[in-house]
Amino acid sequence: MRRCALLLVLMCGIQLAHAARIINGDVDRNDGIFNIEYLAEVDVSPEVLASAILNYEDYIQLSPLVEEIRFSQAATDFPQIDIRLRICILYLCRSVNKLTDVIVRSPREFEFRGIDGAGDFEQSREILRVVEIDGNPNRAIFEYSAKLNPNFFVPPFIGSWLVARQVRRELMVTLGRLEDLHSLQ
Repeated sequence: MRRCALLLVLMCGIQLAHAARIINGDVDRNDGIFNIEYLAEVDVSPEVLASAILNYEDYIQLSPLVEEIRFSQAATDFPQIDIRLRICILYLCRSVNKLTDVIVRSPREFEFRGIDGAGDFEQSREILRVVEIDGNPNRAIFEYSAKLNPNFFVPPFIGSWLVARQVRRELMVTLGRLEDLHSLQ
């Protein structure tokens, strides 16, 4: 039912009021590695946000970048997911793959650690945290930090700006869609 409601919202272009906002964000590049730090506030409970992070089946509906998710059959200590993303740098778009171990550090802290030599990233490590806002159980802070070293070309002079723009768009659209999905329940 949730998927049908979200698909209806997306197909009809219905705009619900979004309360999600980026508190601050920064992207810098050192030796080809992008260091990304973002904080966003979202109008859902911490439990809903934490659950959405591990609900891979909804990623395609929630995220404007995710094209496909597959579960890896590798025998490791952690679940592995292979995510195909649609990345656009200016007007040049391409699909990229990222194979990651999913490590649940706590009910509200998650690590997506890239598998060296697999996919289109030489290095990939993302940490996601969900923080409760004091006094408001229906709002949460989403903390995102990452170190990404792509195996594909990103222009050196404007690369950080492009990545920051892409991350900002991804966060706002994904968190807005999560709010829409949650408000329709």
